Amino acid sequence: MPTTRQRLRSAKGGPLTSRLPRSHQQRPNLQAKQDHITSVTNGNGFLLWHSLAISGLLYNAPIMAKPASQLTKVIATCLVTLFLLTATIFGIAKWILFPFKKPVHAHKVFDYSIGNLKGNQWWSLSVGPNADPLVVIANIETGNDTAVNLKAIAKQCADRTLDCTIFHLAGDKLEQVHVTNIPGPYLTAQPFGKSQFLLATATSLKPAGEFNGFVYDMQGNVVRMVKLGVDLNQLECDAAGNLWTTYDTSKYTNAAINSGGLVCLDNQMNVLFRFNDKVIRKGLPALNYGLALNVTSDKDVSVCPNRDGSIVKIVNGAVDKVLKCYQASGCLALASSGSRLLFDKCDIAENRMMVADVEHNQSYYVNPVDDSGNDIGLEQRGFAARGSRLYFTDKKTVYFIDLAEIKD
Repeated sequence: MPTTRQRLRSAKGGPLTSRLPRSHQQRPNLQAKQDHITSVTNGNGFLLWHSLAISGLLYNAPIMAKPASQLTKVIATCLVTLFLLTATIFGIAKWILFPFKKPVHAHKVFDYSIGNLKGNQWWSLSVGPNADPLVVIANIETGNDTAVNLKAIAKQCADRTLDCTIFHLAGDKLEQVHVTNIPGPYLTAQPFGKSQFLLATATSLKPAGEFNGFVYDMQGNVVRMVKLGVDLNQLECDAAGNLWTTYDTSKYTNAAINSGGLVCLDNQMNVLFRFNDKVIRKGLPALNYGLALNVTSDKDVSVCPNRDGSIVKIVNGAVDKVLKCYQASGCLALASSGSRLLFDKCDIAENRMMVADVEHNQSYYVNPVDDSGNDIGLEQRGFAARGSRLYFTDKKTVYFIDLAEIKD
């Protein structure tokens, strides 16, 4: 005899569930889906799960008024899912490319103006031994072809179309020195004796005999020319008047000066210290591309010898310690205070600054703000360091951040 269920099936034309209201039919287990997605993404799938959950609700939503076609519902679900997934991916990418940066106070040092400088513009920042920043601006060629740059600069000097100015803050006085003759491109400056300045260049056409350092008086006259070694990267003088210079040693490995990697010269250009001679005796890696030079005093110097995140501290002319901070690889300026470092961190997304503690393996980004707490920004900035201070500038203002003032 047919059962009640069989009779109902025969009378109504299908199983019981086919006659139930749509709102009571079986739906996907969204909680199970949530648990699965969350476990797969290890806790980072919040937005992704919500996009899938909303899509599921749309797909299984009860028909309120006029039923929509199945195809329309599928298309709407796909579009919503695509939108939410795109928003999720964008949010994650933004978090990676533009992470949180801790606001830190930046001290304003001085304003300067490039005036009516036209054409190509070169500017560089450096700091003297008395926390006295220098900015050099010039309308010179700075392309990749050094020979072309030097010929163009020689022509500018000859026909007096060169426009080059040194800004120097001496105490509370902002000095301006205009020069009409320079040794080459990629200029960097330092105070050099009483009321004098040294402008140095990175390279030259005649590496064996070129004078790539010019000394100027306050009127911009060249009073002396010196040989500083070719492929110079950075230059800082100490309070005793000695010059500390770093070099790219890959081309001229046997050159008298720059093969030392990091070299100390006295006022008469006598070599007092050669870094590579010291480290070779100790079996340490030689300096082959010196960046991020920080001369705290004539007895305390830090340098990044290569682009591998290593930092060497030199005390009393001897290698004191070698630190490792992979985040500082390739930085141009490095301030230090105890076990902490403050350095520029530039990548394809933006220019940044980072604090790293090499002893506790901690690091975080910082964002410079002015006296009113407003974001200063780091677009097109130059960097330099002395002691615990990291200096930076654009084409109008010089600031510094003191690492000793930053509280973790």
